[in-house]
Amino acid sequence: MTAMTVIIMILLWVLYFLLLGTVYGWTVKSRMQSLIYEIAYEAPNENFADTAVSLAENADTAMVVYRVEEKTFTLYAERQEKNGVAHLFDSADVLALYEKTTAGDSLFQEHLADALSDGPFSPSQWKGRLLSSFVTQTPAGDVYFILLDTAVLPLHAFLVLMQNQLSLVSVILLAVAAGMAFLLARHIASPIERISQKARKMAKGELAVDFTEKSYREIEELSEVLNQTTDELSKLDRLQKELIANISHDLRTPLTMIVGYAEVIRDIEGENTPENIQVIIDEATRLSSLVNDLLEISRIQGGREERKDERFDLALLAEETVERYRRLKENSGFTFTFEAQGDCTVVGDKTKLLQVLCNLLNNAINYSDRNRTVRVCVAAREGAVRLEVIDHGIGIAPENLDNVWQRYYRGERNHRRSVMGSGLGLSIVREILELHGARYGVNSVQGEGSTFWFVLSQESAVLSPERI
Repeated sequence: MTAMTVIIMILLWVLYFLLLGTVYGWTVKSRMQSLIYEIAYEAPNENFADTAVSLAENADTAMVVYRVEEKTFTLYAERQEKNGVAHLFDSADVLALYEKTTAGDSLFQEHLADALSDGPFSPSQWKGRLLSSFVTQTPAGDVYFILLDTAVLPLHAFLVLMQNQLSLVSVILLAVAAGMAFLLARHIASPIERISQKARKMAKGELAVDFTEKSYREIEELSEVLNQTTDELSKLDRLQKELIANISHDLRTPLTMIVGYAEVIRDIEGENTPENIQVIIDEATRLSSLVNDLLEISRIQGGREERKDERFDLALLAEETVERYRRLKENSGFTFTFEAQGDCTVVGDKTKLLQVLCNLLNNAINYSDRNRTVRVCVAAREGAVRLEVIDHGIGIAPENLDNVWQRYYRGERNHRRSVMGSGLGLSIVREILELHGARYGVNSVQGEGSTFWFVLSQESAVLSPERI
C-alpha cells in the first residue's frame, strides 16, 4: 500500500510539473482556434463586425479584423484589450503575419516573442501573449485577415503554489498509507504468526493444538484445515500406538509358544509328539501371515504394486473360494452360502481381487457370533458387478464404521487372542479396491451382523457413482 501511494504521488508530480504547461498551452491554442472559426463563420453576415467584436469581448481577447484587397489591409473591426498588442502592428508586421498564415493552412499560432522579432512595443509586453491569425474568404469573394492576441498566464507562481500543496498532501498521504499498511499488516500477519507458532509445536510432536482463529475468511479456512489435519494426525498416532500393542501381542505370543514348546521337546523325553509340533507349526504360520500382511500393504502403499488385468467371471471365482472355505471350516460350525445373478464378468487383477474376497471372508469368520452363517452374493447390474459378504456376528458401532478401513483398527477395544489377524486385512482390501477404481463400503447393525460390499465395472473404466 505504501509503495502504491508513492507511485501515485510520483504520477501526480509528473503530471503537474512536466505536463501541466504543455496541457495548458494546448488548451489555450485550442480555445483560440475555436474562437477564430466562430468569427470566420460569421464573415458572410452583414453584422460581421459587431459579431466579431462581441465574440472577442466574451473571450476576453484582443482582436483585429482586416479586409484584404491585393495585399492592402483595411481595418474592418477591432477589439482592444488592456495588455493586447494586435492593434499596434504596423503594415509591415501585418503583411509578414499574413504571409506566414497563408503559407500554412490559413491558420497561424505562435507565442508573440517567436512570431515577431521586433515591433512597436517593448519586449516585456511580448511575454505571456499568444498570437493567432486566420485567413477566410466569403462566398462573395471578400477576404478577411483575423488577428487574435490573448494572454497566456505565467505558470511559475502557480507551480510553486502547487508544489507546496503537493508536498503537504504527499506527506499526509504517505503517513496515512504507512499507518494503514502497518495496521493491515498486523491484522493479516498476527493470526498467521500465531498459526505458525502452533504449527511449530505440532512439528515437535504436540498434536493437542487448536488452530482456530477468528479473522478474515482465508485465515479461518486455513485454521479449519489445520485443525482437521491435527485430528487426522491424532487419529493416526492413536492407531500407530494400537499397532504397536497389537503387533507386540501377536508377535510375542506365538514366539513365546514356539520357544516354549521347542524347549519342552528338547528337554523332556517323550514330548516330541505330533500335537506339540503342530502347535509350533500353527504359531509359525500365524507369524508368517502377520509379516505377509505388513509386506503386502507396504508394497501397495509404496506404489510398487501394479494391476495385471484380465477378464474373468467374478461369480465363478467367488463360488470356488466359498467352496474352499466350506471344506476348511466344515468342522468349525460355519455355514457358507453363495448366490449369483447375471453375467458377472469383470476386468481386473484376479489375484488381488481373490485376496480381497479372502480377507472379507476371514473378517466375517473372525467376528461371527453364535450364528456362524456367512453369505456371499454376486450380482450384475447396469454394467457393474456388486459382491457382498454378509455375516451375522457382533456388528460394528455406527461411530466406528469409518474406522474399520484404517490400518491396525480392530472392531473390539480389547485385543483378543481368538481374533486372528493383524488389523491390516480391511486396509489391504481398501488399497486394492482403490487401485481398481472400485466403490466399496460396509453396512452394519450392532449385534446383528455386517455386510461388506464392493462394486467393480465390467469394463476397465472407473465406476461413476450412479452405477453403484
